[in-house]
Amino acid sequence: MERRECLRTASVLSILGLMLLAAAATAVFFSGGVASQERFEGFIDPAQYNAALKEAAQYLRLMLAMDDVFILTYMGALGFAALTALTFVLPKERFFEALLVWATRLIFPAATALFVTGAFDLRRAGLYAIYIGMLSGFVSLAIVTYNRSRDGLRLQ
Repeated sequence: MERRECLRTASVLSILGLMLLAAAATAVFFSGGVASQERFEGFIDPAQYNAALKEAAQYLRLMLAMDDVFILTYMGALGFAALTALTFVLPKERFFEALLVWATRLIFPAATALFVTGAFDLRRAGLYAIYIGMLSGFVSLAIVTYNRSRDGLRLQ
């Protein structure tokens, strides 16, 4: 597969990943937060955990199915854009290229740290920053890889 085809495939997979992530976030929103996988990522009383699983059962089935397909698109987008997946290899000649590089370098580490540690009582803010970062990252990656493939430009 030549470089243009790889970049276009990465662009399409980025858009699919964006759509799946947006669909999952929409499902969580419309479920009133019941479908959020985050509820099950901490230590809670087993009886409460079981009750929460029963309450969210139909939503979680949908979320897990979308998550499985999302993982495939995520891995595919990064795999096909392997020269662009690492921010230190990405070109920074255009606006979206620089935005993708610096947002990945600055926002994701900070947001992940806030989410994991819950520092300053900002765990939820970290979660939203991760979601927003992923959504905008997929858009930026799709734009960057598509523009580079259209123009026939080398990544580096």
